[in-house]
Amino acid sequence: MQNIRHSAILLLLSLAILAGGCGQSSPTPSRANSKPTTVAQNEPADAPTAVSDEPTATIAPTQAPTAIPTERVKRGGGAKSAPTAAAKPTKSLAPTATTAPVAQKLNPPARFLINTPKLKVDAAVEHVTYAPNSRAMDVPKKWENVAWFEPGYVPGTKGNSVIAGHLDSRTGPAVFAHLEDIEVDDIVSVVDTKGKKIDFRVTKKQVYFDADAPILEIFGPTEATHLNLITCEGEFNPDSDRYDRKLVVFTEKVT
Repeated sequence: MQNIRHSAILLLLSLAILAGGCGQSSPTPSRANSKPTTVAQNEPADAPTAVSDEPTATIAPTQAPTAIPTERVKRGGGAKSAPTAAAKPTKSLAPTATTAPVAQKLNPPARFLINTPKLKVDAAVEHVTYAPNSRAMDVPKKWENVAWFEPGYVPGTKGNSVIAGHLDSRTGPAVFAHLEDIEVDDIVSVVDTKGKKIDFRVTKKQVYFDADAPILEIFGPTEATHLNLITCEGEFNPDSDRYDRKLVVFTEKVT
């Protein structure tokens, strides 16, 4: 039954990566001069197959992934202020589908941590499913939180579990404002609801246009234990209120 559920989720997710934008509708200052902000679940019924913050046509990769840009066009200029109380995101950022989450064997994540010289994150984990009226994964309600795709895999189980976070907000940087600074071999961690900490090592990071995102690699089943992180990247289009790319950080469980 689990394989059937996972296949159903992947099929739905293959149509879109993230439902909405990774930030707020109003432009925010550039993060170029901002300091990193300190911001900080069981086994899925179905595993998503893509990651995008806007509903796009099929997400199955259609061409080679784009290299990580060396320069990012953000929503405005100037120094960013620390994010303020969570303004409700206008759009969602994750896989789409209609399959309801099922009971999981492991404890779900409660907090997400990164502690490297360049990046400090300590964020609460919201449990999300699909965005309203969308086939994409929803996004966290609060800018300082991250979101775990509950219909997918629980961090620590075999498969690709997924956590997404906003890049910025109306008032400044959001939880994953500096995710691009993460490096291969850096350690990220999930603390479950019982206080158990699970570490994951970064294996690679890649930027994709939505139509090129490898859904199966991001959300699909695998015999290994992976946690993949997603946020927005690239140029912000004020007309569509979206960034044109997604940054995906791939990690594997530390044994």
